[in-house]
Amino acid sequence: MVTVVFVRNPFDPYQSRSVEHAEDGKSLTEYVQPYRDKVPFNELTVQVNGKIAVEFDGIVPKNAFIVVMVTVGKGGGKNPLQLIASIALSVVAMGVGSVLAGGAFFGAGAVGMGAWGFASYLGAAATMFLGGSLVSKLGPKISVGKYNTTESDPTYSWDGVTTMEGQGNAIALTYGTVKSGGQSIAKYVSNNENDQVLNWLVCAGEGPLEIEDIRLNDNPIENYKDVSVEIRPGTNNQEIISNFNDTIETKQLGYEILNDEWRLDEVQGNSAEGLMIDIEFSQGLYHANDDGSLGTAWVDIAAQYRLKVEGQGDEDNWLWLVSTSPYAKPNQVNASLIDTDATLGAWSVKVGRYDTSSGGDDNPDYKWQVLVFEPGQKTSGINVIVAKRAIIEGSGSVNCGPFHFPDKALLRNLGSGTQISITVANDSRISGAQSTAVRRQFRCDNIPAGEYQVRVKAAARSASTTSSRDGVKCWWTGLSAIIYDDFIYPNKALIGLKALASNQLSGNTPTLTFLKTRSTVLVYNPNLPGYEEKDATNPAWAAYDFTHLARLLDDPRDGTQKIVVNGVPAELIMYDRFAEWAEYCDEMDLHINIEIATTGEYWNKVNTDIAPVGRGKVLQFGTRFGCIWDHVQEPVQMFTMGNIVSGSFTETYLALKDRADSVELTFNNRDKDYTRDTIVAYGPDYDKTEIVNNPTQISMDGITDYNQAYREAKYQLYCNALLKRSVSFDADIDAIGCMVGDVILVAHDVPRWSYSGRIYEVNGLYAVTVPADPDGNAWDEDYSFQYRSINDVIHTVDVTSITADGDMLIINVQGFDSMDPPQKNDIFALGPRNATSKPFTVTSITRADDYTRKIEAIEYNAAVFEENYDIPMPDYSFDEATDVQNVINLQANQVAYKDKQGTLRCKMFVSWSLPEGALADYFSVQLSTNYGSSWTIAGTVYGFDCELNTQPFTEYMVRVITVYQMRQSSGVIIGPIAAGEDVLPPDVSVINVEVVGEGAAETRRFWWQFEYPNPDDIAGFKIKYLQGNSLNWNVAYELHTGFVTQQPFETKALRQGIHTVMIKAVDNAGQESEHIAYTVLNLGDPLEDNVLYKNDFATNDWEHCITNGTQSGYDDYIHAPQNSYFWATPDTNAWVQNDWAMWYERYSSFYLVMQFKALASGAFWLRYDIEGPAKIEYRITGDQPFWRGDADTAFWEAPDWAMWPDDANLYKPYTCKVNVKAGDLIQVRFTAPENVTEETLLKSLTAIIDVPDREEHFENITVPASGLELPIVTPDYYTTAVKVDAMQTSVPGGVELEIISRTPCIIRFNKLTKGASITRTPIQVVADVTWQGFENEVI
Repeated sequence: MVTVVFVRNPFDPYQSRSVEHAEDGKSLTEYVQPYRDKVPFNELTVQVNGKIAVEFDGIVPKNAFIVVMVTVGKGGGKNPLQLIASIALSVVAMGVGSVLAGGAFFGAGAVGMGAWGFASYLGAAATMFLGGSLVSKLGPKISVGKYNTTESDPTYSWDGVTTMEGQGNAIALTYGTVKSGGQSIAKYVSNNENDQVLNWLVCAGEGPLEIEDIRLNDNPIENYKDVSVEIRPGTNNQEIISNFNDTIETKQLGYEILNDEWRLDEVQGNSAEGLMIDIEFSQGLYHANDDGSLGTAWVDIAAQYRLKVEGQGDEDNWLWLVSTSPYAKPNQVNASLIDTDATLGAWSVKVGRYDTSSGGDDNPDYKWQVLVFEPGQKTSGINVIVAKRAIIEGSGSVNCGPFHFPDKALLRNLGSGTQISITVANDSRISGAQSTAVRRQFRCDNIPAGEYQVRVKAAARSASTTSSRDGVKCWWTGLSAIIYDDFIYPNKALIGLKALASNQLSGNTPTLTFLKTRSTVLVYNPNLPGYEEKDATNPAWAAYDFTHLARLLDDPRDGTQKIVVNGVPAELIMYDRFAEWAEYCDEMDLHINIEIATTGEYWNKVNTDIAPVGRGKVLQFGTRFGCIWDHVQEPVQMFTMGNIVSGSFTETYLALKDRADSVELTFNNRDKDYTRDTIVAYGPDYDKTEIVNNPTQISMDGITDYNQAYREAKYQLYCNALLKRSVSFDADIDAIGCMVGDVILVAHDVPRWSYSGRIYEVNGLYAVTVPADPDGNAWDEDYSFQYRSINDVIHTVDVTSITADGDMLIINVQGFDSMDPPQKNDIFALGPRNATSKPFTVTSITRADDYTRKIEAIEYNAAVFEENYDIPMPDYSFDEATDVQNVINLQANQVAYKDKQGTLRCKMFVSWSLPEGALADYFSVQLSTNYGSSWTIAGTVYGFDCELNTQPFTEYMVRVITVYQMRQSSGVIIGPIAAGEDVLPPDVSVINVEVVGEGAAETRRFWWQFEYPNPDDIAGFKIKYLQGNSLNWNVAYELHTGFVTQQPFETKALRQGIHTVMIKAVDNAGQESEHIAYTVLNLGDPLEDNVLYKNDFATNDWEHCITNGTQSGYDDYIHAPQNSYFWATPDTNAWVQNDWAMWYERYSSFYLVMQFKALASGAFWLRYDIEGPAKIEYRITGDQPFWRGDADTAFWEAPDWAMWPDDANLYKPYTCKVNVKAGDLIQVRFTAPENVTEETLLKSLTAIIDVPDREEHFENITVPASGLELPIVTPDYYTTAVKVDAMQTSVPGGVELEIISRTPCIIRFNKLTKGASITRTPIQVVADVTWQGFENEVI
């Protein structure tokens, strides 16, 4: 077969070239004529096997190469090609209009792809990279350490994946699946009461993308309980991420706020539409009470703002941001408050044209008016109550209601029927009772866009900042400008994080990583015609997309989808070439997974980061974009002495000693969680001791698969070993039918592997005559003679001798093929055996002069594509020293505490883990107090956690290094770790009670369950009780003095009724645990014995009691008095907040005191019925008079004095029976605490004095018939019973004991005689008897 290459335009041979095959046996005219008909007005230049044809009638040899080209003229004339003879041939690099990644954020530091003008296509010539090029000379990105541009790559760095910060960064383009840190768009801290919340918006890159496996500090986000996340895939109509509908730019400050002295600063930028200030009490806000508890302290903050205007005075134009008096918050009509008594809340302001006439509909008079409605009032419908109205015709200002409106026109501009809200607020006071940090944020909105100044001061404080008992120092820590952009960031995939600063996050900004996937790209197929989705992991289609940048968008105007192209138009891209390349990548299993996130020129990015993964390159052929790739292919043209410009041929070798014998290929290993990894492929001579090793390092960021990385490294080694030479020569334009990337055959006299030309004469089957070697070769080696026969078959025969004959050589051979012998003018090559014409791959075609071009080519060898080797299995644990793996899930936090001596101390807790399968001998834990400038080894740890003693009030960076077999990992760093706070002690989990002993010895024994913290700073436990079943620690009463330090705790108190016993842990700083543990005891009332005295104090409406409680009239109970109405005023809500009690204020505390004189000696106790928390106390005042004063002496000399001036007898908690003597004065005091949720009711209260039974035993006493008074020793006794234990008598029949008198106790025995009735006859008896009674000492 004859190969015919037709080039219509020698300046653009690729676009105008056709390659066809024809049958052998025709004349040259027959082969050329079809092409002459295509260009009738142009001369043709024809080459046959590299020589310009002169004769066209002869038969063309078999398998010949024919190149037909339009002749390039040397001057004017009709040839149109003469007009562009100075244009560079074939391959040009893009100059103007270079692209980066997908665009840029914010600044001008990254130029997006604009229009691709014609000038962009006609830049300077480019040198092609082909897979067959020499390693460490051309090709993939040569490793230059940490940086690949002027800045560190955020994804492909040994420091790991990081999140880009700042402006001017590229918007990342994604192909396949990549682990990324994204680009930080917005980050600010908001205060939720005292909690700080990090709001972080991150762009994952140009969308749409699938986002998964989001991690903070290398931990899955699902592990964090105080972190929420929202994801947007990156469409052009996606919704706004919550908390980021505004752009907030925060300026960090550190001003201490002084009394009545303004601190001044100004916002960043000149477009603020809202302002926000942060106030922090870093040392707490509190007043230390005498008993060590913390009371409330407060500070009133004042803040003002104004537009920054040149020349204004220091006190000019300030408006309130935070006022100590009621004020109107910033609003869109600039209204200010003129009535400080105005109701706080959102006032409604309505603007419209209303009829102001009084004549009805016949003569309407419509005028502009403003209507002002108080908070909560209806603004439309029936029964509308208008607070105030004013006419706003004309210019100037107007007052309406509590507001001053400075511009009537501004009101009218709202439009008729428009309603807005103006808030009246008074929010300047910050109160607290805690030693931990207190934070508040103040914000104002709807101010005219501009550059603002803000000033802050303390208007008043509850105490001086120098007070040793008060924490009232505060700082102005942040000033933020707010811009209302409501920007959805179209076509950008977004991750919105909201993270509470907690122990899990160590109070610091976390590191962020995530996996993102782009599965497909849009490719225009002209054969359909139309767009279709292609695999984004195919390097060819990724390069196509990087060039074309077609995106599918939703058109909001009609709801349809449209494709927008941001890159090279589809008609300027050679689809068929990219499709062939993509098919090759699929066959070779070549895939790309890459993020392009750094800035750079288009050609550098596409041909350094993307195309090499598919062993190819994108090139510009004239004005069209195509591609070439390294693969097995057949030659398209032969170059010999006949078509090579004389004297232009050069050959270059790369010395063996300069060649790399191993390739260290760096990539992001998917099997190692996309961490940076290096694989080494060794050449066959690597282990030879006589050869100095020469490794080369390359990076392939688009490879994430271990097997593909190894194959690529071996491929580069094969190229290095087999491609030994390159050539360069000139040829006329009309002699060139090849393109960059084509394989050509080259035969020439200069290199020793070939001496070539055309046969001069054939001398039979054993000799030919050829032109002599102009270099005068000695011909002293073994040679082969190669010729291409008329049948287009290349024959090679061994040479037996070479004889010079003038300017000719006679070549004698072992014998030609008699069936296909050589003929005159056949192309030949003469050279050392096994070396004839050689295949080369064209790497460059550049301009030599107007009509000649320089061709550069590198040796071609199909063996580089063979993969006849085994890929070694990876061993991630032991390969190299760098494979000692870093720890994961590193966490640290500090805790402050006080020891038993009250000294403040701090401890840090650090924990980590290792990846599955990783090994370690131990870990080195290091600390830094200067943000990593220097490190101190804090400990060597053989486990996965440790505790370190640290300094209070100090931030630390923490580094943990893995050590295994005397090798170290690079280490993992977190921090700064915030200075520790003294946290509350843990809660007691459960408390139980048991009763031991009986009667007076009965004891309550309490046990509880508690896990001591680390560090153990527990001082002890507090145990409190309340009568009843209420859980209210604050109003409960202590069951002991001081702290309980060990268990069990025993007490004889709590012997009657229902009691709730509660317990909390207390640390050395006096802090109590947050929650209580409790148990409810129902001890019942004591048994009533012999009652000597009973007094129900509820009779006659408690007339014998003193109380400040109230009686409702519908029951006989004592109620808590109320100090507010059900509603305070008619326009006040029933509830101020949803979670408030029904009344605005608490149930007030109240008391009841009653007293009585013990009219009997015995056991005094109370029977009562109480609901809600309460306390009952008593005391026996003895014989002191009720009141010792005269008429001029106050009943109480001081409010806190006892009712009796008997200071020795204090009130004691009432628990059960108490012994009293007749005549004792007893006072009982009932107290109900103030309460917010539960009212205390005193339903009944009865005092009882009883005595127990006594017994006396008498044996063998003679009781005469007249009776006997028993010798009772119990004083003031009263007899309740006498029983017979035994008796002696000879009287037959029944006998009974009769009590004649109880006091004194006289008994006798009677004989019982039955008849019509029972007859009792006194008799004498000897008996044993037992007396039962009680002491009846009654006044």
